[in-house]
Amino acid sequence: MVVKPIEPLETWQFGFDGMARRVLQSDLARGPLGGGAVTRLEVDLVCEGTSPTWGRGMKTDTTTMNADDQNPAVSGSGLHLEQSLRLTGTIRFDRHTIDYNGVGHRDHSCGPRARSNQWRVAWANASFPSGRTFHGLNVYVVGRPTYARGYVWDGTTMENIHDFDGPALIGPTGEPRDFGARFETSAGPQVLTGELLGSMPTTGYMPQGATVGAEPAGHVAVDGPAKWIWDGEVGYGWAQRTWIRGGWDEVRESDRPAIYVSRRP
Repeated sequence: MVVKPIEPLETWQFGFDGMARRVLQSDLARGPLGGGAVTRLEVDLVCEGTSPTWGRGMKTDTTTMNADDQNPAVSGSGLHLEQSLRLTGTIRFDRHTIDYNGVGHRDHSCGPRARSNQWRVAWANASFPSGRTFHGLNVYVVGRPTYARGYVWDGTTMENIHDFDGPALIGPTGEPRDFGARFETSAGPQVLTGELLGSMPTTGYMPQGATVGAEPAGHVAVDGPAKWIWDGEVGYGWAQRTWIRGGWDEVRESDRPAIYVSRRP
């Protein structure tokens, strides 16, 4: 696997040559992915930024940090960048070759994450034919600041959005699969509708790591491609939402890694 910059902050190479599994969304909703037949998957893509990078750099001086900089559920005190992309290249599996030309998004962060009190996350983005793009992130935590930020790029100007309110998650296959998102810009309130086009649940463990598939209890995240409509314009992007499977009360009561069930020997 290779992920490397061709031109920093502008273009990247993304490649993979390895094993892949054919799975059903419903199988992953029932539990973590087990062993099974594999097929070879080859991916060779070039990712080109269609917006400038947005986010924040490394801050180590606590006197210069604001509430978001000190929110460990977002990225601790580390780097967190977002950027809208266009991806071109090929994807091969079995006897199929797909010439890929589509939109994408780069989410790059480093630094410690603290998720034990994190009870809801919504992360969404999309690119539209007019050239505008958006990104929004919610992080709801107990006893720490709630993060609701993002950007809109109109092809010329990058603007911070405020009061982002992304879609919630209530089930391991992405329920509800029709949803909405709201945020504020200088032009006023913006309302988007979205439709989930596919789902891949994962379960996150403390302090780090995740497995494909939904555990009976813990932080389940569902990722998937989404169609978004904004002022009548149709665009495509991604949606990631988290859900506390087994109940938030159980997580709140323990507030420690014991809630995360390890399936390793």
